Amino acid sequence: MSDQSDFEDEGSEMSILDDVDFESSDSDSNSNNNADSTDSEDESDVPVVRGPWVTINDPQTYEHPLEIVPFEQRIGPINPPPINSHPIEYFDRLASDPATGGSLINILVTETNRYAGQYIQQAENPKPWENVNALEMRAFLGLFLSMGLVKKPSLRSYWNTSLDTWITNTPAFKSVMPRNRFQNLLRFLHCNNNEEEVPRGQEGHDHAHKIRPVLDLLNNTFKDNYELARDITVDESMVGFKGRHHLVQYMPGKKSHRWGPKWHVLAEGDTG
Repeated sequence: MSDQSDFEDEGSEMSILDDVDFESSDSDSNSNNNADSTDSEDESDVPVVRGPWVTINDPQTYEHPLEIVPFEQRIGPINPPPINSHPIEYFDRLASDPATGGSLINILVTETNRYAGQYIQQAENPKPWENVNALEMRAFLGLFLSMGLVKKPSLRSYWNTSLDTWITNTPAFKSVMPRNRFQNLLRFLHCNNNEEEVPRGQEGHDHAHKIRPVLDLLNNTFKDNYELARDITVDESMVGFKGRHHLVQYMPGKKSHRWGPKWHVLAEGDTG
């Protein structure tokens, strides 16, 4: 009944409009009538949704049930070194924890000497080993980081000083330490005690036992030296590594590193 009355009202309205003398031409009136009929047909095809009407509030006047506290925290570096400081001061700031007295250098020195001693005790004909100290470990890390800046085909080539390759020689490496010593430090480099590792499959096993002291140290120092901004995200990061470890994954979609362990890092939305 409601549909029929609607059509009757529409028809009566059209009859009234027909009696009105418009100043427009007949063609215009016909086109308008056709457009009106087309619109009415389109509107009749729209399904009617039954249910209560929900009022849409103006976004400017909408009151959220939760109180959003303004973000007023200070962000960025915490007590950074002076702007003219040497880069090593920034390294020491992030690689040392004054609260615990620990440092990355001390961890590497202690565990590298420990692992070398454990290896020598089990070896039948061990080669002579001289314990590394903090100063030499710093030099080792400096050379290791420099290899990321100066790309060469092999480790041996960094110590090559022959006349055939004089234009690409890097005499600084040889002046810091002999190649054999660098290779020995690289061979025994360790971050944790192997004898304290819980076997895989047992309760308390730590997948990252090999580097756990370094992870804990850096997580603390990063938190103590930098305040994150408001917009943060948990992101996946691949660490390039092709050695033998059960954390190593292959991610073919990655552009930088496809092999290596995958870490979840807390990063700022603006700085990454």
